Amino acid sequence: MKIKEASIQTGLTERTIRFYQQKELLSPASYRQNGKNFCDYSPEDIVRLNRLALLRRAGFSVEEIRQLFHEEISAQQLLQHRMTQLREEQTRSAFQMDLLQPLEHQSFSDRESFLAELEKAAKQQSCTVPLSDPEWESDPDFSKFDPETPEEKQNGYLDFLISQRKREKREKKLLPIQRLLRRILPVAGVIALLFALSCIPRPVSRKWEGVVFTPLTQVWESRSVSLEGTVTHRLFSHPRFTGYLRIEGIDFTQNNKVTLDFFGGIQNHSWLIYTEIAHQGQEVVPVQHSLGMVYTSDERFQELVIDMRFWEESMQLFVTAEQAGVQWGPVLCAPTENLIQAQEMAQAHIHQPALGEEAVYFTPAS
Repeated sequence: MKIKEASIQTGLTERTIRFYQQKELLSPASYRQNGKNFCDYSPEDIVRLNRLALLRRAGFSVEEIRQLFHEEISAQQLLQHRMTQLREEQTRSAFQMDLLQPLEHQSFSDRESFLAELEKAAKQQSCTVPLSDPEWESDPDFSKFDPETPEEKQNGYLDFLISQRKREKREKKLLPIQRLLRRILPVAGVIALLFALSCIPRPVSRKWEGVVFTPLTQVWESRSVSLEGTVTHRLFSHPRFTGYLRIEGIDFTQNNKVTLDFFGGIQNHSWLIYTEIAHQGQEVVPVQHSLGMVYTSDERFQELVIDMRFWEESMQLFVTAEQAGVQWGPVLCAPTENLIQAQEMAQAHIHQPALGEEAVYFTPAS
């Protein structure tokens, strides 16, 4: 039978029957007709509905009935619990009757006079009855406490759906970018880490015994050279040395720090020029010193060649060397012990620089 007939036979409203089905207290058979699902209530379902109604009239809650039918509680436990509730209600009702009955035939002019008499009657009795919350239905309606109207709720829900669709479209557009970033960021992180590690300076401290000679006159003398500072080889940049390049016999190299930048090959001559302040009487005159062009086999400074043609104060020596067809001189070479080794080293670096050799340009250190 349909729900309407079940309602007539049991005296329960259709809403109550559906509520029992929702709470899984009743499971009628169903069938589909014209694309809709309908419930078919059997005589056993009618018996069950009558028993549910009887239990509700006896004061059992929907949750207690559900526990009973699902065998989560025994009938004896359910009965004892209900009897305890009834005795508490009976005690509470008796107290309320004794409290309110003396006031039944009195007349009160206002609220304050009624409350005053009620307080007086309460003092005459020992109030030992515990208070309890009222028995609410299992599905209470709190809509009256909601400040929003159904129309406002519906509009808010529609706004939420619109914003959700916009967010999904935005995420769909950003998805390719997010995928690209997920691939790029790890690589960028590795590069950044390598770059940070490459910025760590490496200390360098070397000292050689070298030779300074002039090719034309074949005049040569021993000269010690020391290098002390740090080398930094940043990623995607040329190596750089910062520190002191001290040459014996050249005073202005002893206390002046320099910066050496490594470049492959020689494109343009770049000279280190120191400027010192000299006093001539009452005048202050800047005096410039030049060291020349520096060559090294690599940034580890295994060997060093310096073309010091502009360091010599005697320009006649340089002119004589140019007339003789020599492209360099005087030259400092280190490490070496004699003129022949110095000539070979200078020839290799200055005239025929091999692949992998570096020219180092001096600039004043900041």
